[in-house]
Amino acid sequence: IQTMKTITINNTEYEIRYTIRALFIFEQIKGEAFQIRTTLDNYLFLYSMILASNKDKPLSWDDFLDAIDNDPSIIA
Repeated sequence: IQTMKTITINNTEYEIRYTIRALFIFEQIKGEAFQIRTTLDNYLFLYSMILASNKDKPLSWDDFLDAIDNDPSIIA
């Protein structure tokens, strides 16, 4: 059984799931093989999991970062 976490950004609830689609999205965005080495990689993978799990709820990279900057507790 896979547990699912949710995160709320701009009054919209997003699911966060570790999936193969999230890995693919990360690699497409980064342009290289999946590997978490930096802070950017960590946030990029979180963003990729959100995109992969919420195809019907668009979220831009800027909106994602703005939300975290404004309220870091949303990823706690």
